[in-house]
Amino acid sequence: MSEACKRVGVFALIALAGWAQAAGAQDAGKEPIDALTLATEIQKYVLELPALEAKATPKQLARAVEAGKLFDKAHRRRDELEASIQTLLGHLGVRAGYFTGDARVLLAGAKLLWKHTDKAQPATGEASLLAWACILAGDPKPAIEALRHLAAKGSDPKVALWAKGLMPVVMRCHKPVRLSFKLLDGKEIRSAQLHGRVVVLDFWASYADPYKLVLPGIVQFYEQRRKDKLFVMVGLSWDNTPGAAKRGIRKFGQRWPQGRDKGLGKKLGLEGIPQMVVLSADGRIIFQGHPVAIDRIKWVVDFA
Repeated sequence: MSEACKRVGVFALIALAGWAQAAGAQDAGKEPIDALTLATEIQKYVLELPALEAKATPKQLARAVEAGKLFDKAHRRRDELEASIQTLLGHLGVRAGYFTGDARVLLAGAKLLWKHTDKAQPATGEASLLAWACILAGDPKPAIEALRHLAAKGSDPKVALWAKGLMPVVMRCHKPVRLSFKLLDGKEIRSAQLHGRVVVLDFWASYADPYKLVLPGIVQFYEQRRKDKLFVMVGLSWDNTPGAAKRGIRKFGQRWPQGRDKGLGKKLGLEGIPQMVVLSADGRIIFQGHPVAIDRIKWVVDFA
């Protein structure tokens, strides 16, 4: 992502080098936008903020807040900007929204990137980013349109299959999930008890040996957050009997509350294990996938 940002930024600056005259203002009384100055300013922020996979320093987080303010200011008049500047602005919004935890800015940036991507090519990167932003913001419509485009007849078969698989997750991202299950100690858990807390559901089974490979990362993730009163993590075993589930706990050694899945995984569309599902404080699914992506799960939980 960072290299793409650099390329877009350099392209924008070169394209505007001989065009210091701003795009005309649409409304009377507005000062025209100085596009060259804006592009230079955006590029400065983009290069200072780390790649999305990296962790920002306190100084970079402060710059991300400033970047978000610049994004808001420029985004209000985006229609006055050339496509190259809008694309650069999209990168700025994604970076600023990602590091400040502002789903609104993240989504606005992702929408700009998708708007100006070459639709003739399988733009899975931009579509994936848009889908992820929509899920976090609880606004499925922009991503559904993008995924339908990629899943349309004549598309690359692999891309179409990927888009069709992601669509159900996006389509329900704005609807709270009703939870109801019983822990192995007999305690019943319902959605009302978890409202206001970020919930992580860890789906596993005693017979799923691949779970052991990702378990160290899951344990570390839990230990770092278990004292947080706004966080709760529950394991849900796919074992057929409580005895098998308990033997699995002795085998794997999980320390978080455990229960048995009696249909929730199927309701959520899970087709295999291990899987993890993250629910926002208002009960929406904001992540669903394999726990090998534990770094993404960590960020989603912290973002929420």
